[in-house]
Amino acid sequence: MLTIVPRRVTQTDADVSIAAFWLDETPPTLRLHVTGQRPQPIADWRTIPGGDAQPIFCSSLQLTDLSPNTRYELSLRDGPRELARAQLCTLPTQLPRNEHGGGSARPFTLWLSSCFGARQSPPGLREVVQQLFDDSHAAPHLKCLVGDQVYLDELWLFIYSALTRTQLCSRFNRQYAQTFTHPGFARLLSAGANLFLPDDHELWNNFPHEPLGFPLRARAFWERWYRLAFEERYLPLQGPIAKQPLHIGRDLSLFVADMRTGRSRDGNRLMSEGGYAGVASDAGDMDRLVRWLEQLRCPGVLITQQPLISGRGTDADHRPPDYRQYWRRLLPALHACPQDLVVLAGDVHHGHVCSTQLQSGRRLIQVVASPLSLVSPLAAAMPEREPRWFPAAERGEQPSPVQHHMQVPAYRAGRSLRSEEHGMTIAFWRRDDHSLGMRVQTHLVRAASDRTGPSWQTVLRGQTSTAESYDSRCST
Repeated sequence: MLTIVPRRVTQTDADVSIAAFWLDETPPTLRLHVTGQRPQPIADWRTIPGGDAQPIFCSSLQLTDLSPNTRYELSLRDGPRELARAQLCTLPTQLPRNEHGGGSARPFTLWLSSCFGARQSPPGLREVVQQLFDDSHAAPHLKCLVGDQVYLDELWLFIYSALTRTQLCSRFNRQYAQTFTHPGFARLLSAGANLFLPDDHELWNNFPHEPLGFPLRARAFWERWYRLAFEERYLPLQGPIAKQPLHIGRDLSLFVADMRTGRSRDGNRLMSEGGYAGVASDAGDMDRLVRWLEQLRCPGVLITQQPLISGRGTDADHRPPDYRQYWRRLLPALHACPQDLVVLAGDVHHGHVCSTQLQSGRRLIQVVASPLSLVSPLAAAMPEREPRWFPAAERGEQPSPVQHHMQVPAYRAGRSLRSEEHGMTIAFWRRDDHSLGMRVQTHLVRAASDRTGPSWQTVLRGQTSTAESYDSRCST
């Protein structure tokens, strides 16, 4: 099976990944047809060895000279025969003036999801995607898939039995193939551009720490696992992690922050840092994030893997507050942010919207969407109204209360309740010269008929706004 996965997109260009699964031989020279452009040949295939499983063949190409806020159809063909289809929409140059438009005048919309267990996915994802992207008013411009798209360690007993490179390659290729060719997930990936972030299950549970909080393997085993999982598979298939902000004119700025792969095992570093440990270097990922927060001149959207309004984790499940860098650098930078800030995250297997006031007087809003498909009943979680306080920038200062605005509904499975599988859309538009509108809408995968869940709407203050209060409302 061949797939087209549009990845990072701007107003004028896009990165596209082509992959072939379940094949024994390299595909022939194919051509990618793009609306309004000359066909481009796909001949430079990279082979990802599969051990005892089939290899994965992949390639990528850049689309340039695109028009802003325009929908493009992509078709992969062998002569006249079409083998795969996809779509993408380039980013707009500014937000629309109101929330009522359709097509190119629709609100700027992001899709948010995380945690997809392909084997356990309930029916409905394909219908959710089809319904959403057929809606000229609500179709997302960009999808934020913030981790655990692929569970390489799904059967955790596997880490006791997989010792050789061949066994790891076989397992990893099968997991990627089953996930990327799943009918619902494949449709999601092909329906517009994707911003991917890796979380621990693209590597191993609780990465970079021990999977269950205590040693199971020698360090050399985990180093080999990392090379095979991240360098040989994640990077070519899900793509390099974005380093530069994306700007929607002067209205909105987006920043993708990888807070997983740069973590240190000693609990100090959450992200890479320039000059860390006394070694001179270029700016690290934390430096870039802090600079972006400092220089915001419009509301910002911070896209990351785990919630930042969060309590501490455990030895078996580390969270951002478990790292000293969170308290030393990230927390002060968040509180000093001169603009309203929206955090998009996943990971925790329940969805919610909450907010708190920063010491700058601005507001931090957190939107979490998880899971898209629950990988195991043991990982089920219920919506919770925790934490109740967001810590101050300095020890001893008064924390800020956290308001919990919306939770994704639950369903009963046996004697337990579980959060519904879901994704969310987050739409933005200009209300006036000084404020933006923002709406969060839940999309339920398991629902039999009406797949729209609770929604929440609010106002983001612009740079010159003097408004002292926010208008927000939730509906179910």
